[in-house]
Amino acid sequence: MPDTASPEQQDKPLARLVEDQSLAVLAAIDDLRHDLPGSVHDARVALRKLRSTLVVFRPLLDGDAAKALEDELRWFAGELGGARDAQVVRSRVTSAIHGHPGGDDGGEELLAALDAADEPTWDRARDALADPRLDKLVAELGQVRLGSLAGESDPEKLVARTGDRLGQLVEKGRTAVRQGDDHRLHQLRKRVKRVRYAVTSLRDSAVEALPAGSGGGRVVHALEELQDLLGEYQDAVVTAGVLDRIGSQAPRLAGLAGDLAASQRELAASVRATLPAGVERVRRAARRLARRSPAVHLDR
Repeated sequence: MPDTASPEQQDKPLARLVEDQSLAVLAAIDDLRHDLPGSVHDARVALRKLRSTLVVFRPLLDGDAAKALEDELRWFAGELGGARDAQVVRSRVTSAIHGHPGGDDGGEELLAALDAADEPTWDRARDALADPRLDKLVAELGQVRLGSLAGESDPEKLVARTGDRLGQLVEKGRTAVRQGDDHRLHQLRKRVKRVRYAVTSLRDSAVEALPAGSGGGRVVHALEELQDLLGEYQDAVVTAGVLDRIGSQAPRLAGLAGDLAASQRELAASVRATLPAGVERVRRAARRLARRSPAVHLDR
């Protein structure tokens, strides 16, 4: 794809990054409105990437404008969240039914009950697509394309800001896996995503603040691994809770739902045991990055 950025944008890598991510969100919204396969997941990813940039690098942007835009992105992501969670849970339950000896007896009824319970989440997503608030957000994203959030252009400051977040992540990650309650682990997962997107962005050709050999790739890989573990843990816990509710509301499905919920909890426990090692891999990768990138300072 040819480089169509203006000279001004080329000199402002952060502004260009925000512009590129805004374009991705606009494309994702268009896909949602056309109900394309995978569009809910893709939209959530695009929204998270832009939100992560606005949050991590807010001090280097027009702070008030960045905060206002992030608030609207968070609203829309929240409206889609239930529908995406429903997709994930249904996929897990379907796989679990197929692997259960008694899955043929009550499996279809269990999925039907799951679909009925999920319908309000899909109504919420459809309502958001028709909400004038989304039209306003689309217009605001169009203004972002014109560089309205243009901020700090020094790549070293971008790296330093990301390094700060990476250090905080390691500290909070150790606390979360030690204390181990589901809420802390869920918050840790969101932090991991945010920092991973930030580090990945710094390695992007639009910014090039972390070139090859800097150690940024190792950090991204370690964060991806930890994110996958936390995601598997959370999805198993959420799925178990959904199955418990269905079993309590439909006694004839209680046996199958209970068995499947128990298997999800066993999986969650096994994944949880691997989380400390996952955080340690991130810590080691972060230390390596700090040794090779003078702008990164890790005090933890």
